Amino acid sequence: MNKKLYLLGERLESKGKMLPSIYLLPLLQVFLSPSYANARKPTLGGQNFTECAIHLRSNDTTLGQCQATCSGWQIASKSETNLWALPFFGFILPAVVFSMIVPRKRVLTLPDWMFEILVASRKRFMFKIALALLSFVVAVIDNVCWVFTIFAFAGPMIVGALEEAVLDFKILKHGHPYAGAQRQLELLSTVVVGNLEVDDDVADRIFRGLLCDKGSVDAQPPLNIPAAKVHLSCILDAQMEFADVVGGPVLFYVISFAYALNDGSNDRTDISVSLALAFGMWWMSLVHVSMVSGCLLASNNPSTLRAVLGDDFDDNDQLDPPDRTPLAQALLQWFPLVYPKTFKSAWLWNRGREKHKWIARIPGFADRITIAWWEYNLIGLAAILLILIPSILGLIVAYQTPQIGLSCRSVAILIYTCTQITLIIYFASKSQSISYLPAERGEQIQTQTRRKWENRQQWTLGDAFHQLWQLVFCLAAGVAIFISTAGTLLEIMGVYRNCLCLANVGSWLNPNSPIKLQPDPAQVREKSLLWWAPTGWSAIGFMMAVCLAGWWYQLILRKRFERRADEIG
Repeated sequence: MNKKLYLLGERLESKGKMLPSIYLLPLLQVFLSPSYANARKPTLGGQNFTECAIHLRSNDTTLGQCQATCSGWQIASKSETNLWALPFFGFILPAVVFSMIVPRKRVLTLPDWMFEILVASRKRFMFKIALALLSFVVAVIDNVCWVFTIFAFAGPMIVGALEEAVLDFKILKHGHPYAGAQRQLELLSTVVVGNLEVDDDVADRIFRGLLCDKGSVDAQPPLNIPAAKVHLSCILDAQMEFADVVGGPVLFYVISFAYALNDGSNDRTDISVSLALAFGMWWMSLVHVSMVSGCLLASNNPSTLRAVLGDDFDDNDQLDPPDRTPLAQALLQWFPLVYPKTFKSAWLWNRGREKHKWIARIPGFADRITIAWWEYNLIGLAAILLILIPSILGLIVAYQTPQIGLSCRSVAILIYTCTQITLIIYFASKSQSISYLPAERGEQIQTQTRRKWENRQQWTLGDAFHQLWQLVFCLAAGVAIFISTAGTLLEIMGVYRNCLCLANVGSWLNPNSPIKLQPDPAQVREKSLLWWAPTGWSAIGFMMAVCLAGWWYQLILRKRFERRADEIG
């Protein structure tokens, strides 16, 4: 196995495919052969650049000489805790807590039929142990996948959450006193249940179940205002307050940052601390997703609504999945809804569009409560800033950490930022292009039908541009998934310590470009005083400002919701 991986690495390098090998071959090493680094250069191993500097009798060398003598990468050892422990326990582990705040539609789990298998009594105990271990493994995989999903699609999630937040603000700002009591209650209902994916018939029944007298047998039951207020208040209270659900994890993250900054102040010659700080700033995008989603008023758990509605609904009202093939149904047994016995919550990036649909179901409000094009531009700009600012701060630290320049870590952050900006523009423009007016829905359905691949002969220039834009989205999404996953794994494993990552991007094709195997302590100390603390505290300050804004927004809207409900009489 070692010999095959060695030949694969040599083949990639001989063909000039240096950049892919930086990301792909370390993953092969970890998952296929842990001793692969030793197999590349048996005399030196290529894992310790201090030994390489001794062998070359100089800390200064060229990229070509480094690759010829010290080929490979230096995997982080157990004693190098600043390389793997600080990023993992300081930033990735708290990210798991943040990921639990972000609402989701589906979860990876074992299918129900595995728990219904009948085994002999003598083997039943061992079977339950095996099933428990398998459930634990699947749960770990599910959480890891969800964390990286949030990180890879942070931009679209922020756009969807901000779109919903703007609509909630528009509904509660004035209270719409010109409307009748029923319409006002329906608007308040939209605030707390507008994140559910339901068809028009089910939505109408939800409105009636929340607002009308259940004891009536009339086709149009009378409005029960006192009961409706109690129902809406209970559903609102089921959504935890921002301070309770976000405050603790944010404090944990701030303490990790403060520890890293303090550790860096004690030893300003250790570049691993600055690189860990850059990594933490990069991952701050996930923290911002949890903050924005945590300030929304719609309940992430629709079970409260299901309990309020009582026996007016059953599982057949929300079939999952509807009109799917048998293969899709079999696969989705491993990927069921988070709350399978109640209504389906929309993915966070779609929640704004779902709330638009709920508003359009209320007569007279489809064209009154909307988001203008310039407001969509502001939503996109706000989402870009929430991604851009921590990423730029992390990029500055990675760029200014010797060897100074644009290299592996800073390139990963830069590519991630570009993909997120592309995804934000795509989702914001797509939401802006959708009309919820009944008169325009038919035309949009015709346009969607014409844009299908089988109708490509009918495409206009706008349809061709739309397909090209879809291709750009797929490319950006794929790159975002790859760079967020591979960049994180390589950072934790220490694989970025290799000859290529010691050189700047512009020098990768020049074997005579000069590099340093070990950074200059004086230069590291100078850059740490200039960049580490200012960027670190700036990142913490920006994160705390976003946290304060989210807390204040939810507090104000909760009070305004209660006031609007009291005004209905």
